[in-house]
Amino acid sequence: MAAVADADLIITAPRALDGSDERDFGPFFAITLDYGEEFTWDGHASSRRSLNDSYDWVCHPAVIEALYEAWQVTLIDPEWGRNDVLWPALQKFTGR
Repeated sequence: MAAVADADLIITAPRALDGSDERDFGPFFAITLDYGEEFTWDGHASSRRSLNDSYDWVCHPAVIEALYEAWQVTLIDPEWGRNDVLWPALQKFTGR
């Protein structure tokens, strides 16, 4: 978060939801449009059930447990079409 603190970006970092309420995914931010209408969203946490359904058939159980505990980081540029903020912030984060 410190690496992008001075950028005009939205950052979320939830952990996997326990699955007790599959409808509660946390915040959603529209990230694409289709004919001017919101089309896809991100920024939310994937549930443990979703992570298990997606990865248990290809990952060792220890990996699945690590996914449950991992921070699910999403970095979003709230200004559509801007390409000079997000990528430099990611480069700063990775130390390049």
